[in-house]
Amino acid sequence: NTVKSAVTSTPTANIAPVARAGSDITITMPKNTTTVDGSGSTDSDGTIVSYKWTQVSGPSTASLPSATTAATDINQLSYAGTYVFRLTVTDDDGATATDDINVIVKAAAANTLVANAGADQTITLPTVNTVTLTAAASTTSNYISAYKWELVSGPADGQTILNTASETPVITFSQTGTYVFRLTVTDTYGATATDEVTVYVNGKSTTVDDSEVTIQVYPNPATTYLNLKLVVKETANLVVRIFNSSGYIRGTYYLGTTNTVMKTFDVSGLSAGLYILEITDGKSMKLTSKFIKVN
Repeated sequence: NTVKSAVTSTPTANIAPVARAGSDITITMPKNTTTVDGSGSTDSDGTIVSYKWTQVSGPSTASLPSATTAATDINQLSYAGTYVFRLTVTDDDGATATDDINVIVKAAAANTLVANAGADQTITLPTVNTVTLTAAASTTSNYISAYKWELVSGPADGQTILNTASETPVITFSQTGTYVFRLTVTDTYGATATDEVTVYVNGKSTTVDDSEVTIQVYPNPATTYLNLKLVVKETANLVVRIFNSSGYIRGTYYLGTTNTVMKTFDVSGLSAGLYILEITDGKSMKLTSKFIKVN
């Protein structure tokens, strides 16, 4: 007789996958987002067919916009503390494995924002009638985004600031007095700091009410034309310049040697805004008057 025997093979047991959520991550506020990547996970006898990210713990609930992919952003890490996220991987035989990763969110470092308006200055009219202020600022963690200059005290009609948003504005004075200007600096997160500087203006004022000077600029605001009526005590070679609020010359007019001026200027080509009309004899005299151009 012939004896037949059957050989039965024993199926190989599935080897579970290995989940690798990556190394712990540390960020510092105001940053509140990061990325985790589980693509380093492996399956020695098959393939990984699915990934799933979940939050295990933390001071608030974060957002996982791509929770079923190997890598995902984590958003809305809104509070300082330790967040724990779990990666679960599944292989082609249904076996699973997990691994956790810590995301540590540190509070923002205290920001020190300092404004510096520069040293006090002294000038004497009419020899000198302008000063240039110099803004400086420092911040430990952000960036300076804006500068602003304004008059705090002193004769409002006796000074004109060209470009109040500049780091180095030019100020023209027509009256004696003590002027205090405030610098405000703003950083990229909206924090502000201030500092003040004093300008002492000595000498003789050159205002429109001075007995030696009569100056009229009209209409103000102006649309198409601007009229200048000027009388000075002594005959001089007069020049008129028009500056915009940023300090750029927008017109120069030579009036000749005279002490009486009746002049009409075409300002139709100027854009709307504040302008300074400056009259000088090229020596010590310098008079200014503001006007507004409207469309």
